[in-house]
Amino acid sequence: MNANFEDRVDALVTLSFAGDIPEDSAGMKRMMHNFIQRLRRRYQKAGKRLKYIYCMEIGPRGSRHVHMMLSQADLQELVDAWGYGPVNVQPLWSKGQYADIAAYFIKYALKTAETEGGGKKIGQLYTPSRGLCRPKVTKTIVHARTFRESIRDRRGWRLDKNSIRRGVHEAMGTPYLEYTFVRD
Repeated sequence: MNANFEDRVDALVTLSFAGDIPEDSAGMKRMMHNFIQRLRRRYQKAGKRLKYIYCMEIGPRGSRHVHMMLSQADLQELVDAWGYGPVNVQPLWSKGQYADIAAYFIKYALKTAETEGGGKKIGQLYTPSRGLCRPKVTKTIVHARTFRESIRDRRGWRLDKNSIRRGVHEAMGTPYLEYTFVRD
């Protein structure tokens, strides 16, 4: 998400159903497929590139929503393309770190799995568009004798304080430290 979406340009969208409510996740998938096709045509006419990640939510009492991260979202385009009910659009505003939104998506996807499949996985938890770029992940293995408890600052980057994880590996008994830097 961090590598593909941008604050104040892209949006977090919630699509709801009113009237024609699908019976299950298969019906929601068909409706989402049709919606994506209509939205893709609108984006192509406007000369924009469509990028999205969405997950479906089916609540225990039957409520149905689609939570979506969408590039260059325009409210009027979404309302016209959706057509199944209300649309809620919130511009992204989290300083480029979307871990909380990813956790939000997974929470609702697992709620759907619990509602529909009795807790068993019923398919993929989220659906991304094709062509999303994958970030380059850098892992550095540090030998035990040079392991340091402190985190060094990096110029041009800021430490995501919510990403810090410290502990001792269960099987190996060695300490570990994980953290994420976000480019300023």
